[in-house]
Amino acid sequence: MGLRVARRADPNAGDPNADLDLFVTGPSGDLQSADGDSEEAVSYPSPLAGTYTVTVDGYSVPSGSTTFDYQDVFFSAALGEIAVDGTPFEFPKGATKVIDGTVTARQPAAEGRSLFGSMQITSSSGAVIGTSDVLINAVTG
Repeated sequence: MGLRVARRADPNAGDPNADLDLFVTGPSGDLQSADGDSEEAVSYPSPLAGTYTVTVDGYSVPSGSTTFDYQDVFFSAALGEIAVDGTPFEFPKGATKVIDGTVTARQPAAEGRSLFGSMQITSSSGAVIGTSDVLINAVTG
C-alpha cells in the first residue's frame, strides 16, 4: 500500500503567482515539498498505520490570499487493480492508439472517498509513453 498527498495548482486560483508549500507529518516520518510554485506532492511508498497531518503553508502569496485544490490518495491491491493490454504494437511518430484495459474493483470506496487508478503504457525499453487516470464512480455486483 502507498500514500500520496498532493496540492495541485489551481488554474482558477485567486493568485496564480502564489508559492504554497506542502508538509506532511506522521508515523512514517515527516516529508515536505517546497519548490517555488504551488504544485507540490509527497509520497510514502509503505506508510505505517496512524494519523497523518497535512499542512499547506502560504510561503509567498502576493495578493494576500488564494484558493487551492487538495488531493490525498492511497494505493492498495486490496481495493482492486487495473490491467493494461500488454500486446506489443508499432507506434510511429504522430500516431494515436487506443489501449484496452480492465478495471477490477474488489470493494466499494469508503464513505466520502472514490476509487481511482492510473495506468501507464511503456516502450520495450521501459520509457513511459502514455498514461491515463481512471475514476470509478460506482461498484456493483
